[in-house]
Amino acid sequence: MAFTTQILTPVATIDYTPSSAASAGGVVVQGQLVGVLPSDLAANEKGALVIMGEVEFPKGTGAGTDYSVGTIVYWDAVNAVITNSSGTGANKIVGVVTQDTTTTDDTVRVWMSPPDQASA
Repeated sequence: MAFTTQILTPVATIDYTPSSAASAGGVVVQGQLVGVLPSDLAANEKGALVIMGEVEFPKGTGAGTDYSVGTIVYWDAVNAVITNSSGTGANKIVGVVTQDTTTTDDTVRVWMSPPDQASA
């Protein structure tokens, strides 16, 4: 499944240089930090990675995928979706939900924040 994100309100970025070409909207995980690319980057091109702000992410549908505002959510890199499960540490914390979703919604709005801020 191809996935893209939509950056709604970028607040903070860090420098990022991919080793291979990377597309805008792509999700990047570096250790415990999850970021989103605001623009396409060529291999070894220095650019930005949004690490804080409101972003719309893809999410799964079906039972257990209805999230309320304030729910802490994680990035499931295997399935390329937001989830409310830490996956026993395999999934990395992204932030908190900013708009209620139902089980049929395939996207979710998340306030991205660094892990210590999201879980505080």
